[in-house]
Amino acid sequence: MRCPDSNCALEIGSLPCLYCEERLKRAESEMEKLVTEFSLIRGFPNEPERRHSFDAADSAFRRHLGSAGFEGEVSYKQDAVMESALWWYIPFYWIGCAGFIVEKADGAVNWLGSAHPLRLCFWAHNRGLWARTTDITIHLMSKTPETRELVLELVRVGPKGIFDRELAELEVDRLYSNLPAQLNRKDIWLFIDRIESRVAKGEFEFTAEPCHR
Repeated sequence: MRCPDSNCALEIGSLPCLYCEERLKRAESEMEKLVTEFSLIRGFPNEPERRHSFDAADSAFRRHLGSAGFEGEVSYKQDAVMESALWWYIPFYWIGCAGFIVEKADGAVNWLGSAHPLRLCFWAHNRGLWARTTDITIHLMSKTPETRELVLELVRVGPKGIFDRELAELEVDRLYSNLPAQLNRKDIWLFIDRIESRVAKGEFEFTAEPCHR
């Protein structure tokens, strides 16, 4: 027989599946780490004020799906909902989507891609790096090869990017001499792991905001 959830081969009568149990334990551990690191409240809100805030976020999220042409059923695990001081995380996901962050202040929706762990998505969102075109201002960038290559790639992407590598190298040299430097309309989401790594090493400092909310 096979586990109905993971499709693992099982001895007859051996449910629950140990693989699934271990996977759930790991997922629970990761969830608790997120709660601690980002000072989150986990679970569906019951208090009237928090419930009103969540309902507004849920409505904004559903409108966003509708405007994108989504017509399927919307359902998600209520115990995986998370709240920060500034936003709600709605765990509606599938292949290519890791859920949605909805800002409390204005209902702006950040549709998260699935290329990165959820922790990195939260880290990036809190710093203005959304899964859409972004304006980024670089305040500090070291001259290590890794940081220079990151900035070079940022210079080359986006509708205003400089595709030619030699010209892009010249632009990076100019940026080093003119900090802070702003790069506009950059498709930055696939770079957030490298940005976080450079920031953690003290080699990169920035501010950012999405081009539209």
